[in-house]
Amino acid sequence: MTKERFDILTEFERHFRFLKNIPFLPTIIDEYLKLYTLFFQSSIFKQMSDYVQQIKKWEGVSTHYHRYGGLEFRVNGIEFGHIHGNGLVDLKLNKALALCSIQQQLAENHHVQKDSGWISYYISSEGNLATLLQLTNIAYQLKAKHTTKEILLKQLQNGYFTTV
Repeated sequence: MTKERFDILTEFERHFRFLKNIPFLPTIIDEYLKLYTLFFQSSIFKQMSDYVQQIKKWEGVSTHYHRYGGLEFRVNGIEFGHIHGNGLVDLKLNKALALCSIQQQLAENHHVQKDSGWISYYISSEGNLATLLQLTNIAYQLKAKHTTKEILLKQLQNGYFTTV
């Protein structure tokens, strides 16, 4: 995501945060974002669609509407990430994994909850879907408890993953 677009999104959320508490409004806004992306940023929409289809194939993954708009991914009933209609993907890691992925420039600090263990990744027209899938797999593994936090952190620190 370009710095300018990220700043606009952050400012919008800061000023209109109260709107997220109005029933169904975040979902409606996100669906409009998705339509905008489909018609005006079709390459991003295609990557979003490919990404979602890949994640849905993973063992035990279920999808649900996210409470603040978007499509939520869960494993064992626990959210590990969600995607918004404009291609913004938020993933739940722990603080150490999030910091490592940010330092390696694989992702950005979460657009609202800074230093929380959440990271944000914006799918761009030239985006690297492989990097996003690798980061999503870390979040998935963490919540599915298929591997330990320490092993995931070591893999990330040792450059197991490619940069954006």
